Amino acid sequence: MPAVPRVRDTLQVLPVSGTAGQHVVCDRHGVELFHLTADGVWILSQLDGLTSADEILLRFEERFDREMDKADLAAFLDGLGDAGCFLEQPRAVGALVYMQEQGVDWRGAVMDRRSAEDVPEADRRAGIARREEESVVTQWWDHAVFHLNEGHLEHALSVLVRMSDATPYDLRLREIARHLGFVIEAEKVPSLSEDRRDVSWEVFDAALADMLGSGVCPRCSTPFQVELGSQNRCSNCGASFSAWILANAPAGRRLGDPNAPPEAEA
Repeated sequence: MPAVPRVRDTLQVLPVSGTAGQHVVCDRHGVELFHLTADGVWILSQLDGLTSADEILLRFEERFDREMDKADLAAFLDGLGDAGCFLEQPRAVGALVYMQEQGVDWRGAVMDRRSAEDVPEADRRAGIARREEESVVTQWWDHAVFHLNEGHLEHALSVLVRMSDATPYDLRLREIARHLGFVIEAEKVPSLSEDRRDVSWEVFDAALADMLGSGVCPRCSTPFQVELGSQNRCSNCGASFSAWILANAPAGRRLGDPNAPPEAEA
C-alpha cells in the first residue's frame, strides 16, 4: 500500500475531561470535528505522508496486540479526509514531508495545547511540550505553521526567520528555517540537492564528545542526560545537538572548504 496522507499540523487533539481515553479533534479555529479513542489518536499521529499503510498496520498490531483490518484503516482514513484533516496543497505536502525526511519535527496531530508543566515527564524528556497559549512565541509559531499547511512557504519562512533572529539561542527554529529556505530554492532549481553532513565525521565526533564530556547543553547551559535510542536533542530544551555542531564547526573544517584538511576514509 502507498504512503498514507499527511494530517494537518493545525489540528488540535484535546483529552475529554472526565472520560478516560477519549479525545476531541478540533480544527485550527477550535471547531469540533469528531471524537477519537486512544487508538484512533495513535493512528492519527502516524499519518505523516511518509509511512505506508502496511507499516501502520504492523505498528498497530505491535502496540495494541491486536490486528487492524486494511478495510477498517481505509474507512478511518476516508472519514478523516471527509472532515478535511489532510493536507491537499502540493507545496505544503512537499515541504513538510521533505523536512520530516531531514529529521525536523514539531507538535503534530497527537499534541494538545497543554502548558509545559502539564506534560508528563516522559513526554518532556522526548521534547514533547507545549508553550503557554498566551505566549507571543506560541502565537507566531502557530502563524508560521498555519501558513506552511496552506502552502504559503515564503510567508512562513519570513515569520520563522524573524523568530529565529529574535531568539538566536533557539537552534531548532534556525534549523527549520534553513530547511524551509532550501525547499523554496529547490523549487526554482529542481536539480538542487542538500547534504546535511557538511562537516567531517572527525569534527562532528570531537564536538559531540566534548558536549557529552561536559554534560551541559550549549544552548540552555543545563545538564542533560543521554538516552539510547532517543533523539539527538537536549532533554531539557529540545535543542538539536547536530544543528549546534553544524552551525559551530570551526573554520576550515567544513566539507568543500578549500582550507579543510583531507577527510579520512570511513
